[in-house]
Formats: sequence, structure tokens, C-alpha cells
Amino acid sequence: MVEYNGSLPSLTVNPYSWTKVSSIIFLDSPAGTGFSYSRTSRGSRTADTKFACQGYDFVRKWLLSHPNFIANPLYIAGDSYSGKIVPIIVQKMSDGIEAGDSPLLNLKGYSIGNPGTDPKFDDNSRVPFAHRMAIIPDELYKKAKRSCKGEYRVIDSRNIQCANDLRAIAKCTKRINRPHILEPKCYTDFRPLNKMDENRRYLMEIYGESYMSLPKYPRFGCRNYNKFLCHIWANDIRVQKALHIRKVRIY
Repeated sequence: MVEYNGSLPSLTVNPYSWTKVSSIIFLDSPAGTGFSYSRTSRGSRTADTKFACQGYDFVRKWLLSHPNFIANPLYIAGDSYSGKIVPIIVQKMSDGIEAGDSPLLNLKGYSIGNPGTDPKFDDNSRVPFAHRMAIIPDELYKKAKRSCKGEYRVIDSRNIQCANDLRAIAKCTKRINRPHILEPKCYTDFRPLNKMDENRRYLMEIYGESYMSLPKYPRFGCRNYNKFLCHIWANDIRVQKALHIRKVRIY
């Protein structure tokens, strides 16, 4: 990765890319994600199950249009929130295979990375994980485990001891990069979409007015610097023309 100099970011060949051994399709879904779109506002409305159905339909239609790929081993992959969607798509594929849907998919499995599953389990695992990684001390973890009874997601104001323990844990972990604990926590005001997402809300609550003085763009060397470069690259009109991105009017 090279620091941005004002020109169009360039691509480099990854010698370890999966494309060396597989044919990969990256699907912008649901409608409105990436370069995907809907011609109507109704088409942009989505839900997990609808998203999964559309993903399944896409794979079937794509293979019918490219029959030379039908016999290839098929794996469905995703990360983050796709941890909820990919298993549903795979289940629908499995059901379709049993029902004899055409084409007959050569489904072999699925892969999900750093997946979101259920907040009850995902969020509650953060405290035990922080303890196992020696981010919080044994004494504090034992106190929180005893006072919160395994429920670390929501601070119950009626449970004063649990609330105090969770605040102490938050103080220990506030400078930790939660997705990648061995990397620096890089604050930035950069968002491809201007919205109040979870991270921005967290920063506002923790840092208040000082949040307004955060750098607009990620610091070079931070993991989210890639997103910054991708945003510039993907929004360049020359790139969009080369990729044959359609310009449509949304009603």
C-alpha cells in the first residue's frame, strides 16, 4: 500500500490471491450496496431472508447463463454481517438440490470470516475474549462475571455492581482496536456514507466535542486506509466507465 498522493490509486497483483485457483464472483448485495441498484425505491427495501433469496436466485441465473461453470465445485463465502446471510443462502441451495431445482448446483460448503451471528453471543463474548487476551485483569473479569452473570451487552442501572464493572472494563479497552487488537486504533471522521453508524455514535459518546477534531481521513498505515483508497478509486468516473457501471435514475 502506497500513501495517497492525489492521483487515482492503482491496483497491484496479489501473488496469493484466491483467483489463482478459483473463479470468484463478488456480489454487491442487497440492492444499493456497492455498484448495485434498483430501478424503484421498493426494490431497495430488503431483509435478511429477502437478501438470501436474491443471492440464491442470482447464483442460479448466473450459472444458467454460464453453463460451463455448473460442474465446478461451489463455495459461498462472506464476512462480517454476511455471517447471518451466507448460511441461509447455503441452506436454500441445499433445499433446492434436494428438490431438483435447475441447475443442479455442485455445492461443497461455505466460508465465513469474522462473522456476525447473534448479538447475544457475539457481544457477550467480548469480555471473556478480553480476559483471555490479557487485556483486562483476572480480578476485574471475575468480578464482572459474578455481578453481571454473563450478560455484558446492556448496562442495567439497577445492577450497580455490574454497571461499575462494565465501566471499568470499558476504560481498560477503550484504546483497543476491537476487530484487530494487535493493530493501532485509528480514529477518523471518514465515512463513505454520511450517517450515524455504530462507530461514530460510540466516538461521540466517549469523546464528545473532541470527536469533531478527529482527522478527516485515516492515518497512513491504518487498516481502514484501504477503505479510503477504495472509495476514491471506485468513485472515479474512469473506473466506472471501464467497469461498465450503469447510470440509472432511481424513482
